[in-house]
Parts: sequence; structure tokens; C-alpha cells
Amino acid sequence: MVLAPTTKAAPAPTALSRSLDIIWKPLPKQALAIACPADIVLFGGAVGGGKTDCLIGKWVAHAMQYGVWAAGLIVRRSMPELREVMKRCTRLFPKLGAIWRSQAKTWTFPNGAVLLLGYLENEADAERYWGQEFTFIGVDEAGYFPDSEAIDKLASRLRSVAPEHIAVKCQLYLTANPGGSGHGWLKARFIEGKLPCVPWIDSVTGLSHVYIPSYLTDNPWLMRDKSYVGRIKGSGPSWFVQAILRGDWSVSVNGKVFLREWFSDNRYDKEPTMGEVLQVIQSWDMANKDGEKNDRSACTTWAVTENGVYLVHSWSGRIPFPDQVRKMQDLAARTFCGHKPALILVEDKGNGIALIQQLKRATSLPVLAIDPGRANKEARAVAQSMHFESTPRKVLFPQSAEWLDELVEEMCAFPKVAHDDLVDTVVQAIAYIFRRFRNLTGVKHALGISLVNKAAAAPKAKPRELVTTAAEYEAYSDYGSGDEPRGF
Repeated sequence: MVLAPTTKAAPAPTALSRSLDIIWKPLPKQALAIACPADIVLFGGAVGGGKTDCLIGKWVAHAMQYGVWAAGLIVRRSMPELREVMKRCTRLFPKLGAIWRSQAKTWTFPNGAVLLLGYLENEADAERYWGQEFTFIGVDEAGYFPDSEAIDKLASRLRSVAPEHIAVKCQLYLTANPGGSGHGWLKARFIEGKLPCVPWIDSVTGLSHVYIPSYLTDNPWLMRDKSYVGRIKGSGPSWFVQAILRGDWSVSVNGKVFLREWFSDNRYDKEPTMGEVLQVIQSWDMANKDGEKNDRSACTTWAVTENGVYLVHSWSGRIPFPDQVRKMQDLAARTFCGHKPALILVEDKGNGIALIQQLKRATSLPVLAIDPGRANKEARAVAQSMHFESTPRKVLFPQSAEWLDELVEEMCAFPKVAHDDLVDTVVQAIAYIFRRFRNLTGVKHALGISLVNKAAAAPKAKPRELVTTAAEYEAYSDYGSGDEPRGF
């Protein structure tokens, strides 16, 4: 979507069509998707093709055509993920005369069309919309839905109460890139055995489907940014980069983020010595409930060296809140590779909020609250997975440990796993270590995380770059500032 620059405020329109051509101009592939009459459309492929903008433009065209009979719903998997959609709507819709009602999460247009913005994390969320009627449903980033159940249930809400002579066309519109947890079902439904841009009829539902691919080369605005492709190449493992950069649905990912061979290749025989370790860091994920069917609390402990980041301990278990504090104190009191943990990372969300407050009030533990940002956990995991695949290996695991198999199995099964608490601690730790340590030094190292320029450091003097307390880290930290990966 391109908003045409203007030096004057747009006049308040009496109809959507009066100002649409002035403030919004679709790219050619976007225009093709917007004009497509198929019942169910999948638009996407490579990054940079303008998926979200096209989804918004598709709704505007629908609203302009059907007016008061147009009832739209645009969802993402969570409300935090919806913020990007909300931001883009806020930039465009007021110029069309639409009014935002924050409590209802709706945009009402001058001709009576109404758009609801919501979330759809699972099938239960689809039931929240039960009893409502929509003529247009858009699912942004459908590739992050591990299966189609929630979307299919939501699609049953597509119906129109308009008089027969108006004939409102109801549509389900999806956007996605390959490589996410929903790669398999999207490929099976829209890609395998089908031709791009050629509609086909589902034999069960009788509904027309079509896949309209978009590529980075379709977007002249992003093609002007010479560094964009480089940033994408650094966004994840090789299979993921191939999928999102080329829009390649043929990559074999099986919905997995971490590949088993990465763990078999990334092994160490001996723990690093006390002198080799720059710092020991613990990463926690706290459970909200302690029932048998609920998530566990989990902690992983990492030794950071100039040659790599070593996982030296892992723990998980279901314990009530008071015991969580005692368990954290117990693990923080232990010595790993000759060091006690210098920093304890806790996600500033859910049960972690209360725990952080209590620990800072009642203990002297070096706790650092980590804002997970707006990205969902799968997107965060993909962003860090490249560190496991890299050569030379940067993230290392022991040859054997009683806790190792549990952690490896959980990571290799993610995101299709019942509990992902250990994954959360690993992703949180790796994201922090590779970002924070690299930002604290100007020294270039194969690992990219050296804290100290030893050649420049005075003998027996504590280098200024070596930060050892949580308070000092907070002074430096920009983790969670809002620029974490949010999916594509």
C-alpha cells in the first residue's frame, strides 16, 4: 500500500470513493489480489510483498462496494501482534472519514461499513465471534497458525443479511509466508497440485480458492533499500531465509524451528574453565499455574565465553509460586564453571511480573526483567535459531547430562509441543546474550560477543566494558525496546 505524499490535509469525504485514489494506490500484485473474486484467497510468499497493506486495501474495497452491508473482521494470533495492523489502519482510515472506537475495537466508515479488529489464538477464540456475522474476514500472518482449525471455525461466521438483490460477496482473505508453523497445511491446501493465480473449487465445500504469490521484486519501494535483503539473510536459519526471501514453499521444514542435527553437531566434552568464562547467566520462564496439565517453571544456565555460549544446566518442574522463589534462590546460589550467576533473566509477563517485584523487594538476586516485545514466541525462536546453525558453532551443549534429552526433544518438537517452557528460556537467553554482549563491545570476534579488548585492557584493572550487575545492565539495555522481530 502506498500513501501518496501530500502537503495539504485530506478533505473529509462523504463517500469512500472520493479520496481513495488520492491516498492509496496498490502495487500491481496487490491490485490483482484485491480484484480477485474467489471465496478464499491466500496472498503472500516472499517478504516485502505488501501482505498486510493488501489485506487492509482489500477490506477498503469491500467496504466501498457494499457500504452499510459490509461487516469486516481482521485478526492476528494475539492482540500484541495486531498492533502493526492497527497502526497502519490508523494511518489510512481517518483520511477516509472512518471513526475509531477503542473500547469496541471497531472502525466505522461514513457509508456505514464496520471493521472489527481482534485476535484468534485458538479454536476457543473463534467461539468469541459466535453469533456475529461478517461479510469479510482477513487473517494476517496465517502461516503462524499451526493448523487450520481456528481459521476454519472462524470462517463459518461468513454470511450476509443483506437483501437478495444486493448480493454481498463474502470472502476469507489470508496472508502468509512459507516457513512458519502453518507451512504444512497452507502448502497442502493452496500450493500442492495447484497453479498460482488460477482458482480451483473445493470438492467438499464448493468454495473457490486461489493462491496469489507476491515477491520482494514486486515492491519497488523496498527494492530501493539495498540493505533490506542483507537483513533478511540474517533473520534465521538457511531454510527459513530461502522460504521467506524467495517465497519458496518447497522447503522441508515440517513446522519445526530447531533441527535435530544442530544439537548433535553442537556438543562439548569439557565445560569451560573459570578463566575462560566471562559470565554465567540464568534464564527463567515462570508458570502461571502449578497443575499437572499446566506449563512448568523452567530455568537454563549459560556460561558465556569468547568461543561460544555453553549450556551448563537445565531445570524444569511444576511448583507453586512460593516454591518458585526458593528454587530460584537455590539455583542462583550454585557455582557453575567457577562462577555464580551474575544475571538472572525473567520475562516481565504473567507470573514473572509478581516474581520480579518480590525478588527485588526481598532479595539481592541480580534479576533483570525482560520485555518479550510484540513478536509471538515462534517468531522470536526463528529469529534466534540462526545462532544454532552457524559455523563455527556458537551455541554449545554437553555430550551428556541427565537433563539434556528432555530439552533437546522439546526444542526439536517446537512449536508443535505440549509444553515449551524450556524453549522459552533458551530463546530468551540467546536473544539477550547475542544482542547485549555484542552491543557492549567494539571488538570484532568470530562469536561477536567479546566483552573485553584484552590487548587494550590495563593489567589487573577492571575493564569499563565488563558490566557485572543487573543495575548496570539495565542502564545499557535496549532489549524489549519494541524493535524485536514481529514476523513477516
